[in-house]
Amino acid sequence: MKKLTTEQIAAKADELKEKYKSDITPIVLTDKKTNEQVIGYLKEIEDYNVLMFALGKMMSMTSNLAEAAEVILPYCLIKEESSPRILSDKKEDIFIKASAVLACIPIIKTYANEFKKK
Repeated sequence: MKKLTTEQIAAKADELKEKYKSDITPIVLTDKKTNEQVIGYLKEIEDYNVLMFALGKMMSMTSNLAEAAEVILPYCLIKEESSPRILSDKKEDIFIKASAVLACIPIIKTYANEFKKK
């Protein structure tokens, strides 16, 4: 499969921004074994309960940012526009899924910073 350029990925994100009326964050991952490009598109958190649960995880003494990011990934990922490998539990996809969770950390930090300002 041919790799998409940065411009193509950004154009798709712009298209999805209009379609979903939400800011879109593309995540671009590479399978180190196959060199396959794995792309996902994340929309803003739209569910208050999910946001509060994720922020609670982040601020808990027993949880951390990665756990909070793991909470938001399945809710923010536009599944029909993203590689199914991002949410896959298959052995060969664990690093893809983990990388996608890590890509969500800046998103949850942004929400936390907005929450702190209020």
